[in-house]
Amino acid sequence: MYTHGNTHKSTYDNEEEEEHIQPWRHKYREKVEEAEKELRKQAEEQGDEAHQTSEQQQESPTNDDRGVLLSWYLAGHKDFKKMFDLMKQTEVFQDINKRFLAGQDNLIFESSANPALVPPFPSLGSAFARAPKGVHTIEGKTGRWVQVSQDHFIEGSHLTADPTFITKILTHESLHQVFRLAEDNEGIENYPNLRKHHIKQDSVQNIIKIFKNLNLEPPSFYEGDHELMAEAYVPTLVEGMQQFDELNKTEHSEDWYQAMAWWGSLERATDDYKKLPAATQARYKAITRNEYKYNKYLKSKALYTSKPTPAHRSKMEAAKKSIDQVLFNQTRKRDANEPIE
Repeated sequence: MYTHGNTHKSTYDNEEEEEHIQPWRHKYREKVEEAEKELRKQAEEQGDEAHQTSEQQQESPTNDDRGVLLSWYLAGHKDFKKMFDLMKQTEVFQDINKRFLAGQDNLIFESSANPALVPPFPSLGSAFARAPKGVHTIEGKTGRWVQVSQDHFIEGSHLTADPTFITKILTHESLHQVFRLAEDNEGIENYPNLRKHHIKQDSVQNIIKIFKNLNLEPPSFYEGDHELMAEAYVPTLVEGMQQFDELNKTEHSEDWYQAMAWWGSLERATDDYKKLPAATQARYKAITRNEYKYNKYLKSKALYTSKPTPAHRSKMEAAKKSIDQVLFNQTRKRDANEPIE
């Protein structure tokens, strides 16, 4: 049985914070300036979200079946709906989302490419998904929401990534919204591990704002949610994928589960990922790079299936050749979802 993040014992240490905010060498200035740009970008996005939320909250939400919901756009996608329904049966997903599943709040999953959304949601760019702050109204239902990347995961009637990996993304974003509920409804003080990481995040943001005046070098940008996930939830994400595989009659290697759990935000800058042995990081990176190539192959294959032009066939063949077939086979133990033909 997995260990829930809030039961992960860890105390906040002022000496540790003091060490974290000590002056850094000036040679890292470019990284800090990048962090400053990220802060400005986030501030702009939060301003846009606040304006959007204010407008949406003026609407009268309808009575609905509250819970973990799919928008009509995703619910109408046969393969996505099948994957989603299986994922909802896993113990991990049910435990993380128990408040939503109990009908106390809505958690709504939406595609980034739903043409019916007015105004359209912001582009996700290279991100797999996002979990914006605040409450939003979608298709008459009001609640927390997760925006899923159409570019990464859906092409026509096909999924363009391994379904087991997609469930990890949805679970990851669910955790973000559970953390938001803790902050907004129950008070972050009741979640000492979450609070610890957000205190550290606020400290970093404050340092970034003043470092130029002090001519000091702050640490790289710090994301409290992701640091907590890296510290306490990687086993949870792994077990969630394993439980889905059991229901889906698929199976992957242990390295694949670990690599998928870290892939994305958790491997980008978290302290716990940096502590992994270099050989482990290299092994996980090789798996995620190969998985990315496999996803590109699935997308090009879906495009060729829907429109079999010479150009689409050429892209599909090129994507197929880029995959390390040996590594791919090593990570699939049973009934690969989409064989490389």
